[in-house]
Amino acid sequence: MAGDGNRTAVVRRNETVRRLHKKADMDERTSPSINRGMELTLRLLSKEIKSLHAAESYMARTLPHLAARAGSVTLQFAFQTRLDEKCHQLQRLKEAAQMLRVPVEGSACKGVEAVIHEGCEALAAGGIPLTQDVQLLLMARRVAAYEIDSYQAAILFAGGCGQARIAEWMAENLREEMDAEQSYWALAVRLLGRQPKDERTGNGLHVSTAEVGCAI
Repeated sequence: MAGDGNRTAVVRRNETVRRLHKKADMDERTSPSINRGMELTLRLLSKEIKSLHAAESYMARTLPHLAARAGSVTLQFAFQTRLDEKCHQLQRLKEAAQMLRVPVEGSACKGVEAVIHEGCEALAAGGIPLTQDVQLLLMARRVAAYEIDSYQAAILFAGGCGQARIAEWMAENLREEMDAEQSYWALAVRLLGRQPKDERTGNGLHVSTAEVGCAI
């Protein structure tokens, strides 16, 4: 009797295994587009992580030079504070890359490099310390705007392939970039001592960073 019971249990277990294998095969045949979509989304996420790591590494090397170039003590402090943030952002990106098993060393971000190169060319044209500080701020703000788009894309891709922890890390970096973009604009306005004016009314324009982003 005991032997019959054991054989029955084995038969049932084998039947369960066969059903599970059959279901897995059916899922693989009926949803190849879903599996392919996940794979492509994961690749896109990995690409964004590599690009963002390169961008943040480049800015971590650049910010001390911007601080040294700044004439305003307030601006020097702002750039030094940003450098501390960059270190934390890089750590999150490294952890995300490790989770994805993506090598990030040696990668480059041509977009951020182009923004800095263009800004340095404008600074080389000369000007008084005040206007040069404003140019430094706008250059840093353009980089922040670029990185905001990249972090938003990374969050989207992370959510699309089930990488919730990476999405959280990228959201932290995104919040810091959005705060930086706003603070750069506010400081530039403060240095110039005025708000932009509406040519029709002469009143100050209280515009959001999203509205002014296309104008500078």
